[in-house]
Amino acid sequence: MNAYFENTSYGRNIPRSRTAPSHKYGDGFISFICAIIGLFTCTAAVKLEKAALSLVLFIAFFGIVGGIESGAISMLVGILVCGVISLLEYATLKSLFKPAK
Repeated sequence: MNAYFENTSYGRNIPRSRTAPSHKYGDGFISFICAIIGLFTCTAAVKLEKAALSLVLFIAFFGIVGGIESGAISMLVGILVCGVISLLEYATLKSLFKPAK
């Protein structure tokens, strides 16, 4: 195999004076940003984020109900906000328990 490699001149086409690329100023920063994005978009992190969001929405729902009971929020606005919170929580929980394919 060595004779074939030397006879086909593959070795002569490779430039030998190339140096390793040097790091630029922003390479570390860009790598850090990519690591942060990768951390928040992995599947386990997405499931944890959805679970935390559904817990926050659940607590907010009861906060709005408490605001209606104390008179700080009107009934109509409270019902509308609770409806939006319920729809958001439904969408979050539906996507959290989506069957795996």
